[in-house]
Amino acid sequence: MKETTKSTAKKKISPKKEKPGVQTITSMFKKQYEAKKISSASDASSSSTKEGDRDVYITHIQKASEYFSPKGRTAKPLNRLSLRRNRTEENNAILVPSISTESTLHSTGMAEAEIDQTETCSQWNTECSIKSPKNETLDKSVKKETQTSLSASSSENTSKKICSPRKRKSSQKDDINSNKKVKTIQDENLKDTKGNTDSRENKPDSISMNKSELRKIEDCKEEPTQSHQYVVTENSNSAVSDVGLPEEEEIVFRTPYYLENFRTIISDVLSYEDNAKLFNDEDRKFIDIFKELTEPAQKLYIRLFGRKWKWLTQQQIKYPGIQDNLSDVFMELVDKGFLMNENDLDDLEKALNLLSAPDLKSFAKTYHLTSVTNKKEIIPSLLKKCKGNTIGSMFKVAGHNPHQAMLKRVKKLLGLCVCLSEAPRFVFVRMLMLFSLTDTILDDDNANAGQSQLFRMLQVNIGETIYPTFTVSRVTQIFKDRDSVLRFSEACLLEADLWSRLERNNFEAAYSVYLEAQERVLELKKDKAIANYDKTIPDFLRPFTAFSVYTRILNQGVELLQRRKDYQGAVSLLRKLLGQRVYCVDYRGHWWERLALNYDAHLKNSEKAMEAVESGLKDSSVTAGRRLALYQRAEKICTAPRSKFKDRLKKLPDESVKPTPEVCIEGTVLSDNMPGMRYKFIMADPDGDEDKLTFCGVEELVMEHYKTNGYPEGLHAEGSIMSNLFGLFFWDVIFMDVPDVFHSAYQTHPLDLYSTLFYSNRQSAIDLRLEEIKKASVEELHKMMAAVWEAHFGEMCTGVNWERFLCLSHAQGLASCIGGRRLSLMLERLVKNPRHTRSGFPDLTLWNPRTGALKICEVKGPNDRLSHKQILWIDYLVSVEVDAEVCYVKAVGSKKLKSSN
Repeated sequence: MKETTKSTAKKKISPKKEKPGVQTITSMFKKQYEAKKISSASDASSSSTKEGDRDVYITHIQKASEYFSPKGRTAKPLNRLSLRRNRTEENNAILVPSISTESTLHSTGMAEAEIDQTETCSQWNTECSIKSPKNETLDKSVKKETQTSLSASSSENTSKKICSPRKRKSSQKDDINSNKKVKTIQDENLKDTKGNTDSRENKPDSISMNKSELRKIEDCKEEPTQSHQYVVTENSNSAVSDVGLPEEEEIVFRTPYYLENFRTIISDVLSYEDNAKLFNDEDRKFIDIFKELTEPAQKLYIRLFGRKWKWLTQQQIKYPGIQDNLSDVFMELVDKGFLMNENDLDDLEKALNLLSAPDLKSFAKTYHLTSVTNKKEIIPSLLKKCKGNTIGSMFKVAGHNPHQAMLKRVKKLLGLCVCLSEAPRFVFVRMLMLFSLTDTILDDDNANAGQSQLFRMLQVNIGETIYPTFTVSRVTQIFKDRDSVLRFSEACLLEADLWSRLERNNFEAAYSVYLEAQERVLELKKDKAIANYDKTIPDFLRPFTAFSVYTRILNQGVELLQRRKDYQGAVSLLRKLLGQRVYCVDYRGHWWERLALNYDAHLKNSEKAMEAVESGLKDSSVTAGRRLALYQRAEKICTAPRSKFKDRLKKLPDESVKPTPEVCIEGTVLSDNMPGMRYKFIMADPDGDEDKLTFCGVEELVMEHYKTNGYPEGLHAEGSIMSNLFGLFFWDVIFMDVPDVFHSAYQTHPLDLYSTLFYSNRQSAIDLRLEEIKKASVEELHKMMAAVWEAHFGEMCTGVNWERFLCLSHAQGLASCIGGRRLSLMLERLVKNPRHTRSGFPDLTLWNPRTGALKICEVKGPNDRLSHKQILWIDYLVSVEVDAEVCYVKAVGSKKLKSSN
């Protein structure tokens, strides 16, 4: 029963103090909605705007990059958002107060019922005694300020026009060159207290608006505005965000978030000296040309860059926010070499796929293909027509080519179609890879990678996503030269190709990718300098090398060979993988296990299988779970009837574990014949209503059983329980300053977290923290958890889900039942090897805050059995005096259950 846990920054039940200016995307659009509601009926003559004015805009005042931390400095995300509205000179400016961090409780498109649910969660927080009294005081004090600010803003009339210092080549050029100055309205209370001093010192406090106040704003029956502008400013030390900008004259420019963030990526990557060396003159030429493009061309290129890399027709590209008619923009990008047009399309199959189904059917009729109606059948039939004999081919007419003739006709039907040119696209793909330092570019080839990276940056800009604070410290140069990063990028693209084919169950095509990877590895091995340099890189940075990526592809090749029943080839490949100890060292246990399996089960060579087991148990890189699997393989071989290896079992290190405690309960199960229902159990109504029945999974059935037997609190969270406790007690250790583990501001964990170096790099700090937890009283454990919870609630961290527990008190109740000594021992196993111990933790964690009872239970339904990692976790928990057991659920039909009753 695996559960993939994800860190999330949703603040549904946020007991933490309000962070300055933290916003969500929902609050951003709510501001836009409220601005429309507040606009005056007398000022209804606002200028009309294009579709693009409804895009999200980031308004910057300073040119320096704020998103990426320079070397040796702490990464701090921009998370203050204010709202400003565009008006013509004849219209009046109305200032809309910012929605406070309370708006982060809402998700996009939140309904009224969800708002009520949010209020219920707030009541729960109050019961847990974790709501900040300061925030309550602020909510009361700002009600009056909201009304005062709204009345003040509506009474003052200032004509404003947004202008830009950036050169534009669009229709807005005249407005920009006019250089109009912008005024904002300052809060009246600040005017009385501080006077008209420097506006940067007179920033008013933000207004925290509750549900009733939002409804008051909605009641304002006034004309909506046509365009809105969002202003992102630097995060300050004040406890709350701004109502609006200070009353001062300032020059601003507006740019869509995706364009501004794309420019930020380019500047930040090139600003780092080691990265700048990875681009030659030809690469820089593409970058320079991109900077010289008109703004609509830049916008369109980024939009296409974020989509799947393939040919697109003009009808498939609609961006009214950029320009209504994109023909001239297409031509500009084609002339500059960033796009290919239909003249470069020479693949007939791709061209046929671009045709819509009706057009393709009509086209097929011209070739007398009327029997096939499916698009997947029409295209192969048309391609077959090109290969057949024609009158021109029989008489060998000069220049007659049926393939080219059909392609020409298809292009005429298609009209304008474009595709991103490979060379400049590959440059920007490498830029994104270096910016976020990922060891795969799978998403880039399957679409959305560029767009997801830009959107993630937007989430940081507006405060929807908050990354932890850490120091970016780069010491080791991962990529020695441009060739090394090119090799790595090509390997990543090949791996992406492999996974895309495996997802479509196209195993033959995947096998061809594996063969290509083999050839590339043989070619790379000729240059011994590559492997020698890779050995100098720390283990946790080697995944960013070409050899590591190819090793992962070869690892998948083992599965492909076994699927083809080429077990001898799989054994030969496994021997090659085990022959090196530089790349993918964490896979060695898996390789030894597969080698023993192939020898024993498929090749029927018990001698070779035992040799593989013995070698695997001697390998120090093989972890406990794999060692247990190897030992059980040896037990099977040695205890078989008439086995000649009985004596060799005694010579092996004993990896056996004690029998796991077991219980068994019965559950009424639905019929297996019901579609979509597999082992859905029937549970009596928890409120005691005999006429009500609940359908549930096996885990929910067992949890309800334990709730009625002394464990009122419980979570079905598997390893998420331990990872959350690990984050709460080791937050500062996880994000401590260690060289090379943080290369990007957009990291949710250090790069060495899932390597053996995580513990060795922080051994003294980890040992000290474990000792503190071991000796801590219940009150001290609560204080340690509260300190991290209040300081970092909502920040992204791998393994930490802030919604896993209902509130801080809920988590503290579990810690109280575990106790300092047992908690220290449980965390010790996780922290010393997070990669291999993060999985296998039992399904259910149950506790009773009143009695202090604790039970950890693995649930197994019919025909389910324990994995090796689950066995080891239960064995370890029992050894540290934790009540852990396996609960087997026996499926009982309703008739049998009634008869037994």
